[in-house]
Amino acid sequence: MVSKTYESGAEIRKNRERLYSIDTSDSEVVVYVNWMYARNLRGLWWMIRNIGNIGQFLRGSDGLLDVFVSMQAPHKMLLVSYWRDHDALMGAFRDKSHIEMMKYVYKNPDDLILGNETYNAPYSTRYINANEGLSHPTLRQITT
Repeated sequence: MVSKTYESGAEIRKNRERLYSIDTSDSEVVVYVNWMYARNLRGLWWMIRNIGNIGQFLRGSDGLLDVFVSMQAPHKMLLVSYWRDHDALMGAFRDKSHIEMMKYVYKNPDDLILGNETYNAPYSTRYINANEGLSHPTLRQITT
C-alpha cells in the first residue's frame, strides 16, 4: 500500500511564497532562443575559440536584458536571451562579431548548424525558488 503525504496549510503557503510569476501582456520584451551545433572538428574548434567572444558581444549589446548560455553537449550550445524590444535584438545582428560569425557560417556550411526562434513576451510565466527570466527584478521594471 502506498502512503500519501499531504502538505499542511502552512506548508502550502510557504511554497506559494517561492513561486514567481508576472503579467507580460503589455510588454515589448522579446525572448530569443538560438542554438549552434558543430558538425565536424573544424566547426567544434571554431565554437571553442569563439564562445567567449559570443558571450562578450551579447553582454555588451544595448537592449540585452539577460542571457543564459548552456553547453548541451561538447558540440551543442543553447542560448536564451531577453531583449528590451525587437529593435534592440535587430541592433545586435549588426554588431561586428555577429557579422563575422555569419560570414564563417555561410563560407563553411558543413561546419556549423545555427537555428533561432524569436518570441514576444510569453503569455504565462512561472519560476520556482528564484525570480529569474522575465521575473528577475531588473526585467520586471521593464515588463510591467
